[in-house]
This record gives sequence, structure tokens and C-alpha cells, in this order.
Amino acid sequence: MRKYIALLRGINLGSHHKILMADLRTNFVKAGYSDPKTYIQTGNVVFEAEVLDLAILSDQIQQQILADFGFEVPVLVLLAEQIQTLLLKNPFLNISKAKPEYLHITFLKEEPKPCLIEKIQAFESSPDQFQIMNKVVFIYCPRAYRETKLGNTFFEKQLKVQASTRTWKTVLKLSEMLE
Repeated sequence: MRKYIALLRGINLGSHHKILMADLRTNFVKAGYSDPKTYIQTGNVVFEAEVLDLAILSDQIQQQILADFGFEVPVLVLLAEQIQTLLLKNPFLNISKAKPEYLHITFLKEEPKPCLIEKIQAFESSPDQFQIMNKVVFIYCPRAYRETKLGNTFFEKQLKVQASTRTWKTVLKLSEMLE
């Protein structure tokens, strides 16, 4: 069994796609996954599975949620090791004034095309900054995230891939849960 993290996008935002975390854990067990643990109400699940293909896991989780709750939810699945690596690679950790609340990570379902990455690099987002590495966008926002142009929808539209954004605090907590 390997450890994974499932990032569900768009649940429990206002009255939109309500799922209790206890019900979500039950949903994962019903789907055949072991030891599901959730973090906050926005759809972060650490779990164990024998399946090694991330796309298959993502599709299976989406189908089980649709069957149990009656709506579709985009799901990104990561290997536990991927989170540990990201903790070391964040290029904005060394900015002298970087507080954890200024840092975010947008996870991409697939690696964007190089021509789209090149095009988005020219986007002026000051004082906010971003850096794309493979299937991840590291974001530094010295203002509130809700004020940035570098939101989840921006990256989905510009890079033409499904995405899900998490705060640095959430990523750190998910890393702790993997231990």
C-alpha cells in the first residue's frame, strides 16, 4: 500500500457541493481505500491504496463521489513523496518577508504545454509572483489571495489544465498527516 493525497476542488464552498468529512472518509473506504484522513472542510484526503496510477485513482474517486453524493467534483491525486519534494522546492521560501500566509500552491492535473507556459510568463502580476515547475505553480501573494489575479481560474484558463490551489499551511499539514 502507498500513501496518496486527494485534493477535491469546489466542495463546501458556501452551499455548494456539501460533503461532511465523516461521509467523505466513509466514501473512500467504500471505494476500497484504507485509512482515509481529512483535513479541513475543503476536500483534502490522505489515504492508502494499492493502485499506482494517479489518473485511475482520480477517476475512481470522482466516480464514487458522483455515485454517493450525486455531483461531480474535480479530483487531483498526488503521491505522498510529491508533497515532501514540494516542501523543499518552493522558490519563494527564501524571500525575506515571506510569511506562510503569503504562499500558495496550485496543483495541475497535467503538465501544461511549453508554449502556454512561455505565454503566461509575460503576464504582469506585481506584487504577486508565480513560478511553474512541472505540474505545480508556486505562488507568492504579499496581499490577500482573494485579491490576486493569480487565482485558480486564471491558471486553468491560461494553461488549459484542471487545477486546484492550496495554502502553504494546508500543504504543510498534509505533509504532517503523511507521517
